[in-house]
Amino acid sequence: MKKKVLFFILMFMLLLSACGGGNEQPAASSSAEQATATSVVTDAAPEATAEPTLVPVPTLPPLQASSGRYIYTNANVINDMAQYNNLIFAGGPGGLVSWDIGSGISNKFTTLDGLRHISINALAVCNMPDPRIVIAHDLGVDLLDPTSGEFTPLSVPEEKSSISTKINELYCDQANNRLLLGYSGVGVFDFANNTYTRFTTANGLSWDGVSGLTVIGRDIWVLTGYNGANVISPDGKVTIYDESKGMQSQRAYDAAVTKDGTIWVGTSTGLLKFKGGQWQLVDGLPGEINNLFAAADGTLWFSTYPIGTGKLCQFDPQSGSCVYLHEYSRDGIVNFALIGDEDQPPQLIFYGTRQGLQLLKFDADKAETWLIGDDDRLASNFISSLALDSNNKLWVGTGAGINIFDPADSNTAWTTFRAERDTPNVPGGNWASALTPADNGAMWAVITNGQLSYFDGAGKWTVFEGSEFYSVRLVGLDPQGRAWVVKDDQPVRVLENNQQVAEYNTTDGLPEGRITVLFRDGSTLWIGGNGLARFEDGKIEPIFNKDEMSGMIAMARDADGNLLVARSNSIIRLDENNIPTVVLQGEFGSDILDVYTGINSLAVDSHGTLYLATSQGLLTSEDNGASWMRITTEEGITTNYLRVVFVDQYDTLWMGGGDSFAGGGLLRYVP
Repeated sequence: MKKKVLFFILMFMLLLSACGGGNEQPAASSSAEQATATSVVTDAAPEATAEPTLVPVPTLPPLQASSGRYIYTNANVINDMAQYNNLIFAGGPGGLVSWDIGSGISNKFTTLDGLRHISINALAVCNMPDPRIVIAHDLGVDLLDPTSGEFTPLSVPEEKSSISTKINELYCDQANNRLLLGYSGVGVFDFANNTYTRFTTANGLSWDGVSGLTVIGRDIWVLTGYNGANVISPDGKVTIYDESKGMQSQRAYDAAVTKDGTIWVGTSTGLLKFKGGQWQLVDGLPGEINNLFAAADGTLWFSTYPIGTGKLCQFDPQSGSCVYLHEYSRDGIVNFALIGDEDQPPQLIFYGTRQGLQLLKFDADKAETWLIGDDDRLASNFISSLALDSNNKLWVGTGAGINIFDPADSNTAWTTFRAERDTPNVPGGNWASALTPADNGAMWAVITNGQLSYFDGAGKWTVFEGSEFYSVRLVGLDPQGRAWVVKDDQPVRVLENNQQVAEYNTTDGLPEGRITVLFRDGSTLWIGGNGLARFEDGKIEPIFNKDEMSGMIAMARDADGNLLVARSNSIIRLDENNIPTVVLQGEFGSDILDVYTGINSLAVDSHGTLYLATSQGLLTSEDNGASWMRITTEEGITTNYLRVVFVDQYDTLWMGGGDSFAGGGLLRYVP
């Protein structure tokens, strides 16, 4: 095996926590070409008697990054939080963070530290019997030892190893030595007796979806968020409460019991009281209620989803009203912690939101926001596109805006463009699903659920109005520098100086149906989808029809100058005569590329190493596709669902992944 491959494996299997960073298409998979340094030629001819003046080739500034892996995520987006001693743990699509309550100092954990996935869905603290921070993510559950800082997968008897599915909810039933897991039903792990039981609709649940878990006595309450409340008794019998059983709303999210024995359920229409077998809706309270906590002093705390303004309420069951009410304008409290003496009002209240951890002093009107350093500079943990502009700046398209920074030194200031109401000079939306560089630092931004946008390189955005420029699929530049704008339907519109000058469809030679690839290759623009054509010398020439070549994702040149075509589940090589050869093909049971694994992006570095972003990790080949290596979260990448790979001017590899509901973030590998 070559030296570089060995180094690559070692780097991905080593946990280099010291390398942790702050906080669509790549050039090879769209029409964009990677910018390179070129020599400068003067217009004036030299005098006949003078020696020619050689202008040196501009050199790149030195790379301010040592070999290793660097992760960039936004851990200020919180999905859940939990308290352990003087620490608040917060988790979300950007990883795990511990906050010291007294000092406000934070510590961030990512896959470089031992997490098996970057995207955290739920947290709990449980003595099993030693204290553990229980972390639910898209690959199951990890346990963090708060003393050693080590992560281990949770193993349960039924699974014979670690649980390997997405867990959405957690609840530590410390009194009964049980850990409850919500995932397509409920898993009950009795860690004292090392037994595991699953409950699903097959066992009597009304719904397999789980939005909340709690234990009252020994009964397990499962809130479905849709189809009522399920109560699992110690003997395994399931009792279902819904509107037919008297609930005023069966969209139930959470439950708690106060010390007088009353059970309270938060629903989409407000707070429900359950006592003596009767349900009652409490009038005059804000709804929709998603988090409940029964305090030792007999009061009930709850939070609401913000409809205009969210609320955190200390509810007195005796008076039936909120004796303390805090309003917030963030986008939803995901959980909260009350800090102070058990039988007294809390001194401090922490609550997690999608925009950071909030610290509220009791009886204060305004909360203090705690954020992690530069983590908030990444617009979103969902990365959908990467491109390098002609000024050698890296553009990162996310689901919530565009980031721009210098890959020579990513610690320098980042620029963020985000479309916000009443904000001038911004792109026409926030989901930048594809980026295409033009000359002089300009960039085309394809906006899903928004309008096509163009940045002129000097600071000005142009947003193209009209339905024909709404949610376009991609933009490519032809050899004349004109922009080809593709939607899901034809025709393809061609813009020059931001004005339409031509349009093409199948009668002009375009492939049938949806165009998915535009790849500029010197004097040729390749046009792919269900079929392949090329635009050269002002005309379109079909090369393959839909029966010969379909499902194209990306294109690039390999080390020998042959054309590589990435399809949804294969790689094809075209020689100079466009004769195809299969390089990689998905196969049932393959450890490299299974038939269910989708290819999303393709990149090639200056040494000819091939990189594929797939739905099951990164594929890389150093021998032009003769052999492949697969890298997954087991080797420390943030997520197995990679959307884009890109090689920058320093030959470093960038990977982005995730989706709207799961984290992926941005990962850099420096050889």
